Amino acid sequence: MLQPETPTVVKLFSNGIQFEIPVYQRAYVWTAEANWAPLWQDVVDTVARYAAAPDGGERLKHFLGPIVLHQRTHAVGGIERRTVIDGQQRLTTLQLLLAAVRRVAVEHDCTDVVDELTSILENRGRGADGAARQKIRPSRRDREQFLRALSTTDVDGHPDTGPLGAFAFFHRAVHDWLTDVEVPLPPDPAGRLTVLQDTIMDLLFVVAINLDDADNPQIIFETLNARGTALGALDLVKNALFAELEQRGNRAVELHDELWEPTFEAVSDEGYWSNDTEQGRRSRSRSSWFLMHWLAAELGTVVRADRLYETFRRDVLRAPGADAAELVRRLCRDAGIVRSFDDLPVTTVEGRFFARLRSLDTTTMHPVALLLFRSVVDGVIAEERRNLALSALESWLVRRSILRLTSQSYNRILATMLAAAKSDPSRPDRAAIDSLRANTARTSRWPDDDELRWRLESAPLYGYLGTPRLRMLLEASELDLRSSGRTEDIALPRGLSVEHVLPQSWGGSWPLPDTGTDPEEQAAERNSRLHRLGNLTLVTQPLNAHLSNAPWIGGDGAPSKRRALGEHSLLLLNRDLAGSEVWDEDCIDARGRALADRILRTWPGPDDSRWDEA
Repeated sequence: MLQPETPTVVKLFSNGIQFEIPVYQRAYVWTAEANWAPLWQDVVDTVARYAAAPDGGERLKHFLGPIVLHQRTHAVGGIERRTVIDGQQRLTTLQLLLAAVRRVAVEHDCTDVVDELTSILENRGRGADGAARQKIRPSRRDREQFLRALSTTDVDGHPDTGPLGAFAFFHRAVHDWLTDVEVPLPPDPAGRLTVLQDTIMDLLFVVAINLDDADNPQIIFETLNARGTALGALDLVKNALFAELEQRGNRAVELHDELWEPTFEAVSDEGYWSNDTEQGRRSRSRSSWFLMHWLAAELGTVVRADRLYETFRRDVLRAPGADAAELVRRLCRDAGIVRSFDDLPVTTVEGRFFARLRSLDTTTMHPVALLLFRSVVDGVIAEERRNLALSALESWLVRRSILRLTSQSYNRILATMLAAAKSDPSRPDRAAIDSLRANTARTSRWPDDDELRWRLESAPLYGYLGTPRLRMLLEASELDLRSSGRTEDIALPRGLSVEHVLPQSWGGSWPLPDTGTDPEEQAAERNSRLHRLGNLTLVTQPLNAHLSNAPWIGGDGAPSKRRALGEHSLLLLNRDLAGSEVWDEDCIDARGRALADRILRTWPGPDDSRWDEA
């Protein structure tokens, strides 16, 4: 490693040098609030100190931060090239600031300032033709915007982000500063621009660490970025993979442009992978969730969220026989698989599986799902076998959720399933089902029909289970009603409400029958059934509000729940209800038994013979 330097901006961008942003570096991500405005304020403050004491010397300088560069070989007399290992956001922003100042100088005919700034914005002389003319060579994703920013004469209509956004921000900032009467500088534009130019070129400096061929750029990059920075785990994985490809002379640029960028960084995706999403009670970027699930499926073990990159580097990238190009292909393919989980039709087995996992608010078993989907893509198992394994996993999860059994052991169970599947790669579906059926402890067992039936028929569910889970059970019952083959396979509308048929406030419109029984006992019997499954159904929110506490049958055109359900609901669940002349405790019990049968049929228990088909 060469001795660190502390060059000013004018020395940093001296003639005959070009800084290359390698393909594996992330795109330009600095923004106005977090980065551009603070940088501009630092410049303005430095200008003020300089104007107050022009002979202040070194104490006037402002430190912008470190950059790490890797010196590249170049032809004698040609442009010196350096790869930017760290600090590309800072370097790119400095060039955009200089370009904005130059543009304002052009608008005010300050030719001396324009010439001085052009000398550190462009290379001149021998070898400085074509792309070599640029001081910075951004990666392909940012290149078009960056070049437009440096050459544009139109400062209106630019986006608020990216290199053009930065250029537009600094152009406005310089223009406003130039015309600010409160700035204690010469009032003429030429004088002010000269002071601004001198400040930027001679009083702003960086610490430049120059690496030579004996240094490992990736190790230094990791040391600088692996902790406490905005870089996510997948960013670090990308850097490591493409640095390895470049070092070995492999197809780094092609793999990046053909696979990585379209998968993880496509502009049309609007930050899909970088956006935060909640899974359980945790919020992380989608890319971090994906990498966590991918590593679990790849290694057959659960990986801690704060050890993703470290685990990838140690156990995947540095594993015997690891091929960086193949890893890029596999990551991109599997990312496509995982992304498809959000878009599968809910009319399919696999689509319902993921929809129900969302209702259960769990993604713990996503690595198993990825492994099963990957096995289909690789031709190891057929879709039917995969779907049977998904159905078994879904049944295990749903049955446990109905009884509210603990989920604290799910990571351990996941690790056991993954290990079993990895040990029998030709039959991962069989391994997953056998693992589930082998669980007998309370913390991991697959509940049987008897235990589940009691909860579904005889115990309150409303208030015991969350609304998404209740809705899932009722929707499954509706789908079972439709399974005769004579009903259209139409997806259920989203956002249906869970409605009490016998209303929670039943006293006014649902009088107790005169049977001679003690009214308090009758009321207790009725209230004991109020929140049971048999008394619950699904309706739209407007219909829910309309039904309210209406009686089952209203007289003389008065509101009637039975009539409203028959006239306004298309669900078979409600057609069955509307066929009842009365709605009482016996009806609730009978309907509870029928719905329990449908739920047990939807999610068979561990002894069901269908699990033997895998």
